[in-house]
Amino acid sequence: MQRVATCTRETAFVTAAWAAGAVQAVTRACSRGRISTCDCDISRRGGLKAADSEGAFTWGGCSDPIRFGMRLVRLLQEPRITSAKDADSRRRLRIHALGGKKSDTREKRGSDDDVMARCLIDVHNQKVGRRFIWQSREKKCKCHGVSGACTLRTCWQRVGAFRGVGDLLKKAYSNALQVSFDAATRQLRRLADPLYFGGMPLPAGHLMKRSTSWFVGSNGGNPLAWQRRRRETQFGEKWIKRQKDKLVYLDYSPDYCKADHRIGKATVVQRLYERCVRTVHQQNP
Repeated sequence: MQRVATCTRETAFVTAAWAAGAVQAVTRACSRGRISTCDCDISRRGGLKAADSEGAFTWGGCSDPIRFGMRLVRLLQEPRITSAKDADSRRRLRIHALGGKKSDTREKRGSDDDVMARCLIDVHNQKVGRRFIWQSREKKCKCHGVSGACTLRTCWQRVGAFRGVGDLLKKAYSNALQVSFDAATRQLRRLADPLYFGGMPLPAGHLMKRSTSWFVGSNGGNPLAWQRRRRETQFGEKWIKRQKDKLVYLDYSPDYCKADHRIGKATVVQRLYERCVRTVHQQNP
């Protein structure tokens, strides 16, 4: 299969869906005894008391260890991110050892930036997928009492049907946010309007620039400092971390009705036609 080299809405959706599906599979396998290193959710063992809007109940049965599944899948997904960050750190140390002279070619630096940007994008979207599994969890209960009276309830927790997760992913796909990668700070930022000074737009680098000593007003303050602090809250790293239920992407989606012969990508219509042709040949050899 052709490797997708872009970070579009579609790749963000697939990344989150893969993470959510992995959590669901691991969680169900644990509660069904198919993985020897995990068991039912220990925080919801039988006999523990709890309450909800319908009253008190007792945890019983075997609840799906959803939090364990989320942690395990996160550990499986993190090595790629960690290795990319380590490679980036080694490159920066190598540049520092050379007295600031970058021996890397521009293409190499661009490749490193692309890898880091993709890693950060994947980390965020994977978190969204795992979070949707937690949001779609269900509590199943069984009533105990004379003549069906629900005087006592025994409940257990289950991962929800993936259809519910799919609905959340579809909503996140529709509301996905485009971001950019700042090579100077190695962070993702939401695309923002440029800063203005004296009626003229400033270069985009001033938005991410940490130092504000390039211009000092008569009162000793920077007239753009408040704008940068405000933009950092609205568009910077802090803003990205608050988007817990939204997918993020870098690139605009291509026109899937137009073929891209450079990478061998057929259009949706062409793929449907080829599938129909294969089906006809199979039915009429």
